[in-house]
Amino acid sequence: MLAVVYLDLDGFKKINDAYGHAIGDEFVAILSDLDKPKDCKPVLDRLLHSIANTITVEDTPLNVSASIGVAIYPQSGSNADLLLRLADQAMYIAKASGKNRYHFFDIHSDLEAKILCENIGVECSLDDFGTGYSSLTYLKRLPVSSLKIDQSFVQNMLTNADEMAMVKGVIGLADVFHRRIIAEGLESEAHAAMLLSINCDVGQGYGISAPMPAADLPSWITCWHENPVWTA
Repeated sequence: MLAVVYLDLDGFKKINDAYGHAIGDEFVAILSDLDKPKDCKPVLDRLLHSIANTITVEDTPLNVSASIGVAIYPQSGSNADLLLRLADQAMYIAKASGKNRYHFFDIHSDLEAKILCENIGVECSLDDFGTGYSSLTYLKRLPVSSLKIDQSFVQNMLTNADEMAMVKGVIGLADVFHRRIIAEGLESEAHAAMLLSINCDVGQGYGISAPMPAADLPSWITCWHENPVWTA
């Protein structure tokens, strides 16, 4: 058994802004030869304690803390990219819970997240599906209600058969798993017409609107007229 530890220094941006960006604020460590997950807790406690010690730079005392996420192999997964992603997600939970602490990612965390999202009416989308860390595993483990097709596939689907196949494949997966589908990178009427023809009726991109401040949204909605393509 081993632990993938993802560590992020809290509030380090202010220090980077003041003293330059020569030092990173995210680190990954591997703790091996564990008999059980809690065996890594003494090391995690020492990390938090050491990082919290005051250091002096140019006669200025500096204090930082750390948020740590932990994913355990093999309980959390067996794929290196997946373990790193889950440890990263656990780190954000630690940060959201008050910082200067660690959080283990496990099945119970998934259930708690799902229950919390359902109770407060929050819906989650799985972004950039088909690329990077975004994988089929998350459809089973995370409380997502929709999949977002990565814009790189959508933008090139009109001229690249492989990209079109990828878009159709993601739409098919969304249907099988009973998830809504959203297409990123909708840039033209031609893209919209094609997406509608293959059963994707929600999109985002400059073909609909450029990004705007939230305060401008009400007036944009008032003035917006539905393109005939959307209802063809």
